[in-house]
Amino acid sequence: MSTTPRLLIAISLAFVGVDLFAVFIRFMLTAAGLPISRWYFFGTIVSLVALALTGASLMSLPRTIAGVLGTGLVAATIGVLGYPWTSRDRFLGDFQQIRPGMGAADVDARLRQYFAGPLAPRRGREPDLCRIYHHSFEPAWNADLGEVCFRDKVVVSTEFYPD
Repeated sequence: MSTTPRLLIAISLAFVGVDLFAVFIRFMLTAAGLPISRWYFFGTIVSLVALALTGASLMSLPRTIAGVLGTGLVAATIGVLGYPWTSRDRFLGDFQQIRPGMGAADVDARLRQYFAGPLAPRRGREPDLCRIYHHSFEPAWNADLGEVCFRDKVVVSTEFYPD
C-alpha cells in the first residue's frame, strides 16, 4: 500500500471522528434544550466530507471490500444522523402520527408512555375536550406540550407548543 491511500484512510478516519464528535455535541445541546440547527448542519457537512474522503480511500481496495465498507459507512452515517437521540425527538415522532378522525383509545395507546393531563374543556372550543401530553419533567423539556382535542371521543385537532 502506498503512502497516498494510507494518508487518505487516516484523513477519512479523522473526519469520521470529527463527525462522531459533532453528533455528540448535537446530543448534548439538544439535551440541554439549546438550538441545534447550526451544529446539525455542521455534522451533516462533516459526514458528507467523510464519505467523500472514505470513498476516495476505498478506491485503492478490491471492489468487493470497498463496496461492502462503503455501503456500511453510508448506512451508519444515515443511522447516526437520523436516530431520535432525545425523548423530545421520540415524542414529536409519536405526536405527529395523531390525526383528526382517530379515536381516543388509539391516541391513548400511541401516547401511553408520555405524561397525560386530565381531559378538560378549553376556552373557545366549548364542545371539545382537550388533553395535554408532555414527555418530561426535566427543566430543559418541561414546557414542550402536545394538545389533542376530542369531540365525541374522536380527535378534531392537534397542536404542539414548543418549549
